[in-house]
Amino acid sequence: MNIYDEIFSLPQYYYEWKSGWGIFGSQYYNKKRDGIGCISVIISIWKQLKAYYEQDGEQESLSDNEKAEYAKDVDRMRIYCEKESLTDDDFNRDGLKEIIDKLSDEDKKELEWQIDMYKRGRYYYGRYVHNK
Repeated sequence: MNIYDEIFSLPQYYYEWKSGWGIFGSQYYNKKRDGIGCISVIISIWKQLKAYYEQDGEQESLSDNEKAEYAKDVDRMRIYCEKESLTDDDFNRDGLKEIIDKLSDEDKKELEWQIDMYKRGRYYYGRYVHNK
């Protein structure tokens, strides 16, 4: 998986790994909302998403209602992370590459499953929330 391309194909999301965390994604999606972005709320949403993702597993075993809630939480994460995101001048693809290149293989694996977690939530959003 090309972590850089995957992250930059998604909106701003929170990522966590063994030695740190970051809010990364495409500036294309960024709307910079004011008054949102409390990091404690972002971490709380991330923990809920992780629980849904782990429960869903490879078999996508969540109920339709749980998939809808998972999808809504991914959208909430996007909204909260828009406030925390950096501007194009502060952060770009090269900056992300530099950060990721310094990570251990274990930390890169952490990013990979989180990318999948967000992509699955976005898929569920289209299927169980937006088009329902």
